[in-house]
Amino acid sequence: MPIEGRERSGTFVADAAAACIAIILGLIAEYLFHGKPIGASFPAFAVLCAAGLVLALRLRGRSLPRSAWIVMLPLVGFSGMLAFRANPALACINVACSFGSFLLLVSVASGRKVRDYDLSGYAKLVARSIAFIPSGVRTAVGLWGYGTRDAKRGRVRQFLKGALIALPFLLAFGALFASADLAFDKFFRNLLSGFSFLRFQDAVFWVFIAAAFLLGAYVAAGKTHEDPSGAEAVPESGSDHVLSISTSLALVNALFLAFIVFQVEYLFGGAGNVGRLGLTYATYARRGFFELLAVTGLSFLMLLGFERLLSGKGGGHAKAFKALSSVHVLLVGAVIASAHQRLVLYEDAYGFTTPRFFAHAFVFLLGAMFLVLAAKIVLDRDGRWSAFRLLAAAAVFCACLDVINPDAFVAARNLERYRQTGKIDATYLAGLSSDAIPTAIVLLDVKDPDVAVRYAEGLRRNPYVRALSARPWYAFDFSDAAAASLLRARASDAASPKGY
Repeated sequence: MPIEGRERSGTFVADAAAACIAIILGLIAEYLFHGKPIGASFPAFAVLCAAGLVLALRLRGRSLPRSAWIVMLPLVGFSGMLAFRANPALACINVACSFGSFLLLVSVASGRKVRDYDLSGYAKLVARSIAFIPSGVRTAVGLWGYGTRDAKRGRVRQFLKGALIALPFLLAFGALFASADLAFDKFFRNLLSGFSFLRFQDAVFWVFIAAAFLLGAYVAAGKTHEDPSGAEAVPESGSDHVLSISTSLALVNALFLAFIVFQVEYLFGGAGNVGRLGLTYATYARRGFFELLAVTGLSFLMLLGFERLLSGKGGGHAKAFKALSSVHVLLVGAVIASAHQRLVLYEDAYGFTTPRFFAHAFVFLLGAMFLVLAAKIVLDRDGRWSAFRLLAAAAVFCACLDVINPDAFVAARNLERYRQTGKIDATYLAGLSSDAIPTAIVLLDVKDPDVAVRYAEGLRRNPYVRALSARPWYAFDFSDAAAASLLRARASDAASPKGY
């Protein structure tokens, strides 16, 4: 066979094998996730997707680069936390991080390097993932039509065409046989007793989406890239904009400074000063926090846009812009501290909740992002330098959330507040995920009968707790297992708290 023919044959075999792997994984995904809770099934599926990628590369005569094995660690780590953490918001974060890690794994497998991306490169990486589905469809269509160029490979096309032609005949003959024979009719009815055309249609759709996405990802990983940057060219010089941008930033800094000086009285002045505004602690803290959070996020985007506009060929910046940017970051730091303090006031008055925990955590992430951006500007680093550190900061942030365990942390802080003030929302704590149960279950032993009874009643009403004993294997979660074991040991106390 000519060299070109052998290459085409090898490509066909590799693509066909990748398509089979993707279809199998699509069926597994539909079985594990469609209408079912996520638990141990998610890390298992993530490992299968990574293994499919390795196999698809092997069939193309390539191996996974060493750096890709390092990228696989966060994929396994974040997906694995779905089996250890039950908080819904944290589960969404871990799913998103797992998805991002898989996209990065596909990119690194194709020859790119993590450090070669700038911030826009990471954004494009996510945007390109949308094209995996049409890419997978094009690959499948190419496999369908490839047989016209080779009689041997055309057998695949003929087999699929034959199956489609036979389908209406099979349905017709099956109906006739069932009508003619009662035993066959009973067998046929039992076979189709749980069949729903809408459910079948829905399942086929999601299998198609998952298989097309994975096939597109595997094909993308099999292609090599000579330019790994994923970034657009930066204008050679932004000197013409230095004055205008510096003026804009100076005015913004003046506004920030005026705001900070003005609000110090109310931030640190206590409840009396806040009361004079006609506001309650709840209104003051909630409105103030989210408004300042929006200001912080907008400031980051503004400074990032200014930096990109003024960045020269070597990534250098004018001294005026460096100075004004440094001042702006310091002022934003004060705004972040103000937002944090407002949320603390709210929590002191009304206790701790999981959404407030995530709000605290997000404030720290914003602070880290500003520090990275400020270092990039002052040290004249390029976009790849900052993008890698922003990615690392986000990964560390998500890993810290897993380690801290938000629901358990919230339960511990509320118990501490209860010991100090005698105030606690036992019903809310009972409604948290199983992550909080080992910490909060001590409420069954407190001396206050109202607290103990409300916590016990909350546990009984919590649908998540009621489902712990009936969770199937694919939804296994170590946190759920520990909570279920603990609840079984304290079943009598949960039914009737001690002494009441």
